[in-house]
Amino acid sequence: MGRIVFTMLALPLSHDLYTFGLGCYILWGIITAGMYSVSLCRQHQCSELFHKVASSSGVGFKIVLAAGCWVMVIPTALGLLFELLIVIPLRVPIDETPCHYFYQDWALGLIFLKLWTRVVLFGPLDDVVEDNEIGGGRGVDGNEYPFVDDAEDVHAESYWQREFELVWEDGWNFNLRRTLRQIILPILYRLMLALSLPYVATHGVLRCLGASPLVVSGCYRFSYLGFALWLVLGQAARHVKHGVSDLHKAIRDDRYLAGHALSNYGESR
Repeated sequence: MGRIVFTMLALPLSHDLYTFGLGCYILWGIITAGMYSVSLCRQHQCSELFHKVASSSGVGFKIVLAAGCWVMVIPTALGLLFELLIVIPLRVPIDETPCHYFYQDWALGLIFLKLWTRVVLFGPLDDVVEDNEIGGGRGVDGNEYPFVDDAEDVHAESYWQREFELVWEDGWNFNLRRTLRQIILPILYRLMLALSLPYVATHGVLRCLGASPLVVSGCYRFSYLGFALWLVLGQAARHVKHGVSDLHKAIRDDRYLAGHALSNYGESR
């Protein structure tokens, strides 16, 4: 299936990994659409289906916009980042200019994105919040829970799982503004930042300092790997800092009995 699509689009068949991934996603989309169509036909009559399709024309715009960002833009940026991080430093010499095939980057990024979403959705989520409006939601206990928009919430363990669960529960009638604000834009922001910072640091700063083109090319070739190592070390330092802080609080509370009631106070009198 992937080879047929590549041949129809007149694209070069450079590696079977891309054709295999594209064929798997085409088959997955056909099977999913077929199963959903069969379930709709069993639940509704033809007139109800026609009325539902006519009334959901506004939903189509939201689906096209969100799917375009999720299926096209994010996988392409993710695949391009992987190529600049791993493939080009290993395969392309420093004195040669790399050639990017964005359709290959898109296919590779789509596989990585699918694997990441499966890993995120793996396991149960206890505090699933029902989507209410852009400013907040209602939990399973009936209380209101505001949505936190700061950057620290993105690093929480259950952040992405909660956001994906909310979109999944809403179905086709999801909140487009909240999906863009809480899921798509944070991912695009981090991908664009990871793609642009090494390029600006090498081609912008080094050229202004008068470095030779060969030095600029060599630094640019390994700048993405250095940026990734810097992010990993930053995250490790962040986790170590939180771990030391939690350990310090636990030792302090255990020593000074913080949070414990002094029930025997005054008995000796």
